[in-house]
Amino acid sequence: YGPLSISTLLLIRRTGLKPGEQLLLATAALCMGVNFTLTLQLVRQEIAGALFFLAIAVLYSGRKAGAAALCALALATHNTAIAPISVFLLALALASLEKLPGLLKSLLLLVSSGLLGALLSNGVVYLGIMSGDRSDGMISLVAWILDMCLVVALLARYRHLPWPSFQSRVALFAICGYFTFLVGCMFQPLIFLRMYFYADYARLAIIVMVLASLRQWTIFRPMLLFVTSIGILYVEARILRAPWSYGEGGLLRHLIEPVTELLR
Repeated sequence: YGPLSISTLLLIRRTGLKPGEQLLLATAALCMGVNFTLTLQLVRQEIAGALFFLAIAVLYSGRKAGAAALCALALATHNTAIAPISVFLLALALASLEKLPGLLKSLLLLVSSGLLGALLSNGVVYLGIMSGDRSDGMISLVAWILDMCLVVALLARYRHLPWPSFQSRVALFAICGYFTFLVGCMFQPLIFLRMYFYADYARLAIIVMVLASLRQWTIFRPMLLFVTSIGILYVEARILRAPWSYGEGGLLRHLIEPVTELLR
């Protein structure tokens, strides 16, 4: 959560929002974008994802060398980080081809990402790196539908994003490309499950981008406060319903109890 918080704030600070609004937006995105109960599973992969997300934020701040170093560190932390890094580089390359029509670039992105997902997932099984028969669970259809709804919302608000057009285009390409990459992985359930963990960071980015695009709305502040409250309650529910024990109570008790102890 440390690298993710830094990344999120680095992205948000360029939106022109006031500090309080930035804090609320970051809280909402971190609560609703990242699945808290998964952060204690496959810990190295989660750390790799957080480092990769930090690399993107650093790149968007103009520090290419720092971004490259963080990508290398993410890859060294967990080899599955090659998937989101590859899709992002593909998105960056296609977005840079200014002479190609937008529709052609979009088609190339979707086809290339899907093929990359199919080749990587089947190649991993063929080489014996992962078993194609083993299953550690599955992604709920509801989760997939909700993520697709977020992608549609991003497409609808794309022209209102507060970042430079090239950076917005790269982000859109990377997010759409990664979900298409996941489609290519679907025939290998275990690889698909492992790769879907990185969708948390795409979801986090979408929430930041969509909410930031609504900054001119009259009801933006109350809406942001409402969404943040929903995010906190979502994490509370995830903790209370988790099959693992985090001590008594949920997020709110863990936040309030230290304060009450100090006041005694």
